Amino acid sequence: MSTPGYRGPSAPTWDPTATVDPAEAEEFLCLLHQEHPTLGPVRPRLDQVRREIAESGTYAHTSTELTFGARTAWRNASRCIGRLYWRSLLVRDLRGVRTPKAVFAELVRHLEIAGGNRGDAPGSRRIRPVISVFAPARPGRPPETR
Repeated sequence: MSTPGYRGPSAPTWDPTATVDPAEAEEFLCLLHQEHPTLGPVRPRLDQVRREIAESGTYAHTSTELTFGARTAWRNASRCIGRLYWRSLLVRDLRGVRTPKAVFAELVRHLEIAGGNRGDAPGSRRIRPVISVFAPARPGRPPETR
C-alpha cells in the first residue's frame, strides 16, 4: 500500500459516484488476513466482497475490518508523530447511528472518551486516541438520515 500525498502525487479527489476498486479491496483483505491469521482463510470473505461490489458498487466492512483499517492507516501515516500509539486506537463503530440528535450525542461522547478529565491531578487530562466512524456515503445515493 502506498501513502498518497507523501513524496508523491496527492490523493485523488473523492468521487461519490465511483465504485469501489475490487483490487484495492482484495489488497486490504489480504493484508488483514496476513497480519491476523487466526481470522482464517481470506477466500470466503473475498468472494463475498466481490459479490457486494458487483451488486452495489461498494461493500461494508466488518467491525474487525473497520478497526484494522483505521489502525493501519494511522500506523502508516509516516509524518504523524502520534502513530507510535496506533495499537491503542479505540475505534467506535457507529455506522448504525442515523439521526442528527444521535450523531450529536455520540460526538459529545467521543470528546468525553478522547480527552475527558479522568480525575487525575487537578487540571491534567489524558488524551486517548479515538476515532468514531459513522455511516458512509454510498455511490450514487444521498447520505442516509432518519
